[in-house]
Amino acid sequence: MGTVPFFIEMKIGIIGLPLSGKSTVFNALTGLNAEVKEFSSGGKTKPNLGAVKIPDEKLQKLADIFKPKKITPATIDFVDMVGISKDAKAEEIDLTPIKDTDALVCVIRFFKNDKVPHPYGDIDGVRDLRVINTELILLDLNVVETRIERIQKELQRGKKENQKELDMLKKCQEHLSKEKPLRELKFDSEQNAMLRGFQLLSKKPMLALANIDEGHIKTGEPDRFAHTAEGLGISHIAFCGKVEAEIARLDDEELKSSFMQDLGITETARGKFIKANSSLLDLITFYTVKGEESKAWLIERGSTTYVAAGKIHSDIQRGFIKAELVNFKELTACDFDMNKVKSEGKLKLEGKDYIVEDGDIIYFRFSV
Repeated sequence: MGTVPFFIEMKIGIIGLPLSGKSTVFNALTGLNAEVKEFSSGGKTKPNLGAVKIPDEKLQKLADIFKPKKITPATIDFVDMVGISKDAKAEEIDLTPIKDTDALVCVIRFFKNDKVPHPYGDIDGVRDLRVINTELILLDLNVVETRIERIQKELQRGKKENQKELDMLKKCQEHLSKEKPLRELKFDSEQNAMLRGFQLLSKKPMLALANIDEGHIKTGEPDRFAHTAEGLGISHIAFCGKVEAEIARLDDEELKSSFMQDLGITETARGKFIKANSSLLDLITFYTVKGEESKAWLIERGSTTYVAAGKIHSDIQRGFIKAELVNFKELTACDFDMNKVKSEGKLKLEGKDYIVEDGDIIYFRFSV
């Protein structure tokens, strides 16, 4: 028996119209210094890639107690895509980098810069959000209709095993044709499994990020934009990408704190984004402490220990026997003393159907 290390990340795609400040937002979230171009370079431009470790006080406390040689926080991978223009065509832009993302962040421009004119000539965040939302729907509709046409040809030749897929795709087609995103539809587990291979963009959870100018840091995005986003079923946050990118590059914590205080910023873009994204995807964190490593894992709320085992490694899931666990709150109440945890009966032994709770520290018993 034992555990096998395996690295799992969350992947977020950053999208938006050209010149919306996507790369600046990318720099603010990652602390990197990706090139920020004033003009769009076309659909063949390579995306910017970066990763962020999620700050985690519980993980640090576990490391202080168990003193592992390695501490591995959960991470978020970011993909900063080239701008998606109105009437975009799938063949004109390489969407591959964001096809396998867990969610999309749509950067909406609210800042003014005469040196970087808006593609449409004026600043209108509501219009821009609607444009991007519609373009994702139309791109998905193209994928769905292409597959429907192929299946129908197969049916004419007597191949009938794809009838369920066809019925499901027609349901998608009808919804998309009304210019509604697939994230509004509910699918059963079998349908979700069939749809997974298509990696449809309008089915992904989306967060609208209002990229405001420095003068609106304290007021945030306009109410009209917030109401529009909510009406489209899209979560939303706001920050000034330019200022936040400068903050992200500061190594001196005192200087950073002073700079933020002067501007009236109470929380960094990264912290605000991580909270918004975790809420968007309804994620919780569980932990493993084994041998020389303490590690944090992100998982969807409501997941079982069997699913959690698969997050770590398929062998652990396949050979699952039991999950031995204690929640961080219980460990804290027992003064971080595992002997006390055991003597007070706080250490649980659970099967495959146990629903993992936020803060659970799990040791998986398995045999392969």
